[in-house]
Amino acid sequence: MSLKRRAVLFGGALVFSLSILLGIALTLGIAWPNLEAALYFTKWTSAPLHGLECPFFLTAAQGDVIQLTVKNPTPRTLQVRAQATFSRTIFREESQTIELSPGAKGQIVWPVSAEDVDWGLFAFADVLLFPIASEPFRQANCGILYLDIPWLSGRQVYALALGICLAGILGGLVMVWANPPRSRRGQEVERWMRVLSVIVLMALLVSSLGMWFFGIILLAATVLMVSMFLYLLVSQSDSAG
Repeated sequence: MSLKRRAVLFGGALVFSLSILLGIALTLGIAWPNLEAALYFTKWTSAPLHGLECPFFLTAAQGDVIQLTVKNPTPRTLQVRAQATFSRTIFREESQTIELSPGAKGQIVWPVSAEDVDWGLFAFADVLLFPIASEPFRQANCGILYLDIPWLSGRQVYALALGICLAGILGGLVMVWANPPRSRRGQEVERWMRVLSVIVLMALLVSSLGMWFFGIILLAATVLMVSMFLYLLVSQSDSAG
């Protein structure tokens, strides 16, 4: 194998590996706070509440909002009330009420900022929706990872990290595909790269969609596969020539 070809393959594998690690960190940053939030608050009802949207990250640069989408399923106009509780040394509670016409949807929005951070790492929010017609109390919560970054918002951090992760994974794969390894071990590494990229992107996707529990399961599988991939990568490097 020529020195140039070997350098391209190594560079592609290095870019890919660093991007995979970034994808793991990003998935962990989304899933871990939600796991902590599920343990942080008292569970008042077993009825799940859907429609709660929270940012993934919160920074020192600026605050953000959490948003609850609610619907009036009845044929009459209703006053819909929801209460949000935020983590801090002394809990912050805010109740809001909106009027919805028959069959209409509406959004209830609460601000969240660095002042709501507890343990120096997370901001937690717990939302309780009061009964609507025959529907009982419903509850949902979420966790947001706090980053002490003064120049980017949480949404900018997520967009930037996601872009770098996707570009790095794709770029690393393209560099390897453009110079396919001839050895059997090298071809095995290439197959592992494809599989690993799919699993990491799936973990990132399901976590971003709010299915953080499945994201954690995929994350555990990813860590195991990364260990095996790095072993194969080192073995390939040692045996290349």
